[in-house]
Amino acid sequence: MSTRGAAANTLGTGSSQVAWVYYGAGNGAFQTNGKNYGQSILDFRLSQASGADSTPYQSFTTHGGPTGCPPTGTTQCLEPALQPSLGAGCPNETGGNCQYTVETQNANDWDMATSGILLFDDNAGKHRLVTIDKAGYGHLLTQGQVCDPSVCTSGSGQEFTPGDTGDWPFGALQSNLCDTLGTMYASNCHRITSLAFYPGNNNLYFWPYQEALTSLQFVGDITKQWPTSGTITTSISVDPKTHLSHVYANGSSCGTCPCAGTCFLSKVIPGDFLIVNGCDPSIPNACPVITSVQDDFTLFLSFDPQVTTAPWAYSGFLVMPDSEVQPKSTYVEYPGGSVVVTSSGATNEIVWGAGSVQSACYPKGAGALYAYDPGTLAKLWATVNLSPVPFFSLTFPAFNATAGNAAGLYAEPTIVNGNVYVPTFGINSSTDCSTSSPASGIIVFCGPGTTACNGNWQK
Repeated sequence: MSTRGAAANTLGTGSSQVAWVYYGAGNGAFQTNGKNYGQSILDFRLSQASGADSTPYQSFTTHGGPTGCPPTGTTQCLEPALQPSLGAGCPNETGGNCQYTVETQNANDWDMATSGILLFDDNAGKHRLVTIDKAGYGHLLTQGQVCDPSVCTSGSGQEFTPGDTGDWPFGALQSNLCDTLGTMYASNCHRITSLAFYPGNNNLYFWPYQEALTSLQFVGDITKQWPTSGTITTSISVDPKTHLSHVYANGSSCGTCPCAGTCFLSKVIPGDFLIVNGCDPSIPNACPVITSVQDDFTLFLSFDPQVTTAPWAYSGFLVMPDSEVQPKSTYVEYPGGSVVVTSSGATNEIVWGAGSVQSACYPKGAGALYAYDPGTLAKLWATVNLSPVPFFSLTFPAFNATAGNAAGLYAEPTIVNGNVYVPTFGINSSTDCSTSSPASGIIVFCGPGTTACNGNWQK
């Protein structure tokens, strides 16, 4: 298991209803004979007609993603398009470069589904599944069909194929993906341990380690093109560290965004398509895939479209990233924050985030709860602004000045009737920065007009 439990959904009606249960498996051996399922998404069914599956009905395992080759010519081809070649050391791979496969994930401790598995319906009513691994690479799949239909023609089977048309891989982190083979400890990856989706604005939310709360807008139509400003020029350069070729797309600068330049950081993520020369993103390999967003004016691409001072557009299932500046990203301690979205029908929407954040008392971090506007991500409320400030630790060790107070991988807040319930390992009611934790359990924060804790908070 990859830090979180199963996700389930029931589809169909009456006696034809089928419960689909999805699990994420982390590090471990993988075999195409179905004996082992390391680094995989597993799909089990439960129905009145056939009972419960004893083995996975379907499974999905990474094998590099789609190719990065243009439809004609070989001016520059990176393989695969999104999860990059990771440097030399794999003699059996093309060019001796290690690809993003289950073996590479195991070797670097980049567990599949570290974020858990999120199920949601998009604005067209399609049943979606999204998950993100420890390195920051995500997969958008279809519920009930996690195995590529072109491979699993009977509707059941095992996926381990490059060029999967049923998987849309993406990079949840624009430029901080763990993509350097053997030189980055998995514990340093800006991992994501929780996902939330709000259908009111079709936004996906997560709070990575050492980064700010982030939202991405979900778009159900991959052919939808978004208006842009500025122009781009592409070129090829060799990375002096890995000796791998990179295709750069240099955008027109304009100073500080937002402005009339390209402003990539607020528009695209890795996995989106760069549309130039009239290419059609619905045709495989027709448009270059964005593999990294370096800054507002620099992208890495899967192949060189060979353009100079050209207009551009973009498309993708997840676009227009946004983030909040509070707390500062460098203050967010391991392993990032848990996120939950609440609303009262279509009103009073709030994104809640619980994580371990540095403070004057606890420089290694202590528990904190934040409330954000789901549209603007502006901070609405935070426990760090209460008086007195409630000090709590979300998991072991509690208030340890050396080891820090990591946010629990499972410590998601529960919100009921305007009150927020946060599971803790230790609660310190002292205001003198004590490292003791005389109480543990549930800490409750009450909304306006509620009486559960006299309008303040209690442990």
